[in-house]
Amino acid sequence: MRTSAGKSNRLNQNYNTVLKDFSAIIVAAGSGNRFKGEIPKQYMALNGKALICHSLERFACLDEVHNIVIVYNPDHEDYLQNHVKPFAPENTTYIKGGKTRSESVRRGLEAVKTSGVLIHDAARPFVSEPLIKRVCEALSKNSAVIPAIPIIDTIKKIEDNTVQHTED
Repeated sequence: MRTSAGKSNRLNQNYNTVLKDFSAIIVAAGSGNRFKGEIPKQYMALNGKALICHSLERFACLDEVHNIVIVYNPDHEDYLQNHVKPFAPENTTYIKGGKTRSESVRRGLEAVKTSGVLIHDAARPFVSEPLIKRVCEALSKNSAVIPAIPIIDTIKKIEDNTVQHTED
């Protein structure tokens, strides 16, 4: 595909075909400093499993996902060994993350061998199978997709510890 200026537009080429092979990059390289827990948030237990394992399961059960890349913090290798690897499918690759999120994602992308890529935060365990499938479907028509879901919670604007108003 060519742009009006005649230059190749790599981002939009070949999106008339349905992508059927995806890699899921699960980014777990964060330090967990903002969470201020005893262990990093992605390794905290929820119903007997680390949060990252719930995220891992969401992608591992999908036919569209051919392999999973976990990008982890090298300082947390013991958590990875004890809380993730025993539950991970065989098609999982482990990559050491970088100093920033973007560097960690780049390292994950370098390990991908499929035509489609899904990037997910390890500490977000409640992504649904239908949402992942909708993203996969949308990626067959678009070069990039960001899922968005409606907010159902009430949102209040607060200034100086006082509720100013409810957002629409």
